[in-house]
Amino acid sequence: MRTKPRNSSMLQFQLPSVRAGCGGIDIFGGSFSFISKEEMIYLMEGIMQNASSFAFELALESLSPAVAEQVAKLRDLLQEVNAMKHQLLRGGADARGLPLAENGRRVSAHLPDGRRA
Repeated sequence: MRTKPRNSSMLQFQLPSVRAGCGGIDIFGGSFSFISKEEMIYLMEGIMQNASSFAFELALESLSPAVAEQVAKLRDLLQEVNAMKHQLLRGGADARGLPLAENGRRVSAHLPDGRRA
C-alpha cells in the first residue's frame, strides 16, 4: 500500500520585525499558529495506514534478520529503478521541450508548426 508523504508542522511561528525605509516604517508583531484539527486527523490517518507495513517489518526483523536485510535490499533496488524510470521520462520530455504532469506522463501540447505532440 502506498501513501503520499505528508509534511505537517505542529507549531509555526514568525519573529517580530521592524523595517524602515523611504516608503515608511513597517512593524510586524510576529505570529504563531498550531496545527488544525483536520490536519491532525489527516496526519494520524496517514500514520495508521503505514503502521501495518511497519509492524510487518519489525516482526520480520525480529524473526529473521537475514530475510529482513534481503527484503530491504530489494526495496532499495526497486526504489532506484523507479527513480531512474522517472528520470528517463523527465529527460525524454525535457529533450523534446514538453512539460510533464505530476504522474510523469507527457502533457498534451501543440508544437510551433501546429502539429500535436
